[in-house]
Amino acid sequence: MLQIPNLYERAMHPLLEELQAVIDGKVVVLGVGNTMRADDGAGCLVAGRLAEAYPERAFDVGQTPENYVGPIRRAEPGTLVFVDAADFGGVAGEIELVTPDHISGLMIGTHSAPLGLFMKALSEDMGCGAHLVAIQAVDTTLGGEPTPGVVLAIEAVTGVLLQILSLHGG
Repeated sequence: MLQIPNLYERAMHPLLEELQAVIDGKVVVLGVGNTMRADDGAGCLVAGRLAEAYPERAFDVGQTPENYVGPIRRAEPGTLVFVDAADFGGVAGEIELVTPDHISGLMIGTHSAPLGLFMKALSEDMGCGAHLVAIQAVDTTLGGEPTPGVVLAIEAVTGVLLQILSLHGG
């Protein structure tokens, strides 16, 4: 199991507690983004790591989460947790837990459909909760690598979500 880096250990404890407070039933994780655009690939990298242990409950959906409705539905989620890079005015790698209703204030722009709208529609259609773990991006250059702060956040979020998935299997 991945270990949470010491630098983020204190910051992740609130994320774990916040997620535990909103989770109901089986958790399914969707990593959103574009790995060819530096920090924008954070969600995909988290989901890819989680899928090694939970291939039926963690999906790297890239820029088109709407193409994964079938596998998501088959997973029978009680709670959907989306992970994506965003710009909410924080420092590189800062992490926020956001509900679909509050996404409009974030800059999330590499997807084919507005993420908040998709989250809300999918949540209502499946009768489950949906939440976004947003990681503050600072570099979305084509061909770039994730910045150091985002790399640490990827490790930390992966560690927290591994715990969540092990506790909330349905």
